[in-house]
Amino acid sequence: MGKRQNASDWLLNSVSRTTQTKRKASQTTELWGPFSFRQIKQFSSEFKMEKKNEEKKRFDKIVFSDHDEELSSSRDVKTEASIEEPATCGSEHTRDVKTDSEHATSHSQSVIFETDRGNSGRYLGLNLDTPKPESPTQAGDGSTAAAGGTDDKTVQYEDSLQDLDTQRDEARKLNRQLQMKLAEYFHNTVIDGGQQVAGRPEEEQRREYERSVQVLSELKQQLSTASQEAQRQAEELRSQARDKLGKVEAEWELFLALKRDAALAALSPRLGTDLARSKVQAVLTAEQLRQNQLTRLRLKHFSLRSRIQRLEAELRGQDPQRVQAEQLQASLLERKKQAGREREESRKLQRRISSSLEVLSNVREKLLWSQAEVRAKRQQLAEAEVLVAERRNVLTQARLERNRLQRANGSLNQRCGLLGDRDLLLDLEQTLGASQLLEKHLEELRLRKAEVTARCGSSSATEASDERGLLLADCIRHTWGGYELRSFLGHHQCLPPEFQPKFSPRAIYEWYQRSQENCENLKW
Repeated sequence: MGKRQNASDWLLNSVSRTTQTKRKASQTTELWGPFSFRQIKQFSSEFKMEKKNEEKKRFDKIVFSDHDEELSSSRDVKTEASIEEPATCGSEHTRDVKTDSEHATSHSQSVIFETDRGNSGRYLGLNLDTPKPESPTQAGDGSTAAAGGTDDKTVQYEDSLQDLDTQRDEARKLNRQLQMKLAEYFHNTVIDGGQQVAGRPEEEQRREYERSVQVLSELKQQLSTASQEAQRQAEELRSQARDKLGKVEAEWELFLALKRDAALAALSPRLGTDLARSKVQAVLTAEQLRQNQLTRLRLKHFSLRSRIQRLEAELRGQDPQRVQAEQLQASLLERKKQAGREREESRKLQRRISSSLEVLSNVREKLLWSQAEVRAKRQQLAEAEVLVAERRNVLTQARLERNRLQRANGSLNQRCGLLGDRDLLLDLEQTLGASQLLEKHLEELRLRKAEVTARCGSSSATEASDERGLLLADCIRHTWGGYELRSFLGHHQCLPPEFQPKFSPRAIYEWYQRSQENCENLKW
């Protein structure tokens, strides 16, 4: 036995397995070959997996279509291409079968499958309607809705939902056509694993057909349940997204109001209310634009990440060796990038180390110079301390000598009397001069007294003495120029004995008082 063939290979194989001759049937009978129940079940499971993948793709499109503008065109093309795939098993051979069937049914609106069941001459017919392609206006409407989705998310969701409904209806239509074709095949073909068996009862074939139809109905029911669940989840996610978006927008508006008030309060005293308001509004508008751009980029990042995860899942479903080789290649590329970054970092570290060594050498030289300067300064400090100690000793000796001289000067000052007082010495000179004048005047008065005594006798002696006292007081007052007699009487006691006057101070004072009373206007 040769290599086992799949159902799609049998569909395209134009050579009969029983007679090993080329079939001479019509174009429609060449499309269909014998199937086994296990192959039909495998075909149904593949069909189910493909439908699930399509539902997942459509769900991702609904969630991320309004924020993924760059990938929207490619996703729309992929979705339109997937409309024609639900009735296939996912391989290229089944796509070729569908193309051939479309060419076969394009000449007429119905196709009649004719087979000879024994000699009964019975014919079974089945009218198949070809799927109507999507009109250009509908495609234009879809593209317009995709373009307008960036402005209004609700309109985009509604348009996407309408597109999905249309695609679901077309898929159901194709599914019904496939079921009808399978029913026709089961009525007109023996299912025995490719072996021609004569006399197979019709009831057994009918039971086989009913079982297959039941399996297909169950799969259809599961598919509808899954699609409804997916739509329900999509609606729940949309409602949650709308609620969260409303909350975020409300909080964002509050935050913008707070920032606006704070900025106006800070800028109004310096710029004025109108200019500050315009400037703050411009800044907030620019910030809002940047925030919207950041939001679009984040959503695009999320969509790309989900697409990457989906592609990784598809790659894992493919050849594991190829996936492993790609992973190894990616890891190798990442390691190369990491090695390049490490080399760059090592170069930077080397440059930093070289610059640090240069700086360290300069710092070391400066440290040596500073240490030498510190040693020189310390030596100078030691010399200065020695000199200060010597000068401190000299100062101590000078202070002792000063104290000794102060004590000696004090004792000498006590002994010297009037030598240290300039005013008293000046007063002493004036007093001495006055005393000399008084002595001369006294001598003159004595001479005059002697003459008067000799002339007038003793009777006039008393008057002469009084006149002499008055004249002496007047002389003292005139000579000292108003100098206080009391000061003279106080200071004359400090004079040496040879300079003290020969008369009593009391007598001089009394003479002075009498002279002030009697001879006020007398001049010398």
